[in-house]
Amino acid sequence: VRDAFKAVSESVDRMEHIIGEVIKEYSRLNTDNVILLRTAIGLLGQYSEWYKTHTEHIPIALNYVLPALSKLELLSAAAHSLNDIANNCTEELVPHLNNICAKSSSILLSLNVETRDRCAVMEAIVQIMTLLSYKEASHAILQITQPLIDRIRKVLELNPVPREAEGVIKSDLLVFSKACSATY
Repeated sequence: VRDAFKAVSESVDRMEHIIGEVIKEYSRLNTDNVILLRTAIGLLGQYSEWYKTHTEHIPIALNYVLPALSKLELLSAAAHSLNDIANNCTEELVPHLNNICAKSSSILLSLNVETRDRCAVMEAIVQIMTLLSYKEASHAILQITQPLIDRIRKVLELNPVPREAEGVIKSDLLVFSKACSATY
């Protein structure tokens, strides 16, 4: 699916002047068509390099990506688009960090969300946090990871640890490791 998004975005890249117009038309999308919405949200991430020189479109993209994080059928596309945007427009997302964290906190803990999607969201958040001061970043990372640490601790305190809990611990540790991988 990501290859399809990339192919579409590359074909439109040749007509860079229309990307902004396409994004403005998102408000007219049929919100009942999940496949169309998933594709549209995926494309927003594919245009992340373009946003670097057209920063006025970042809030528009976030207005679609962030609410999609709360819809299970759109979450994967939204998580990976957010990650793409964070990788290419890190500095431009700093003013949006609190909103991103607020929209993402429940996803990072949800066991109904694929681990790879949880990791993509954590990577996006941590990427933005690398531009904060060491003190601000430390506080923010602790705040976003503390619920994961608490859940891991509670499960590990069980004696014995239930076999089915091992998957939860592994998933949470993988997501937590993304927070630890930030380079300052």
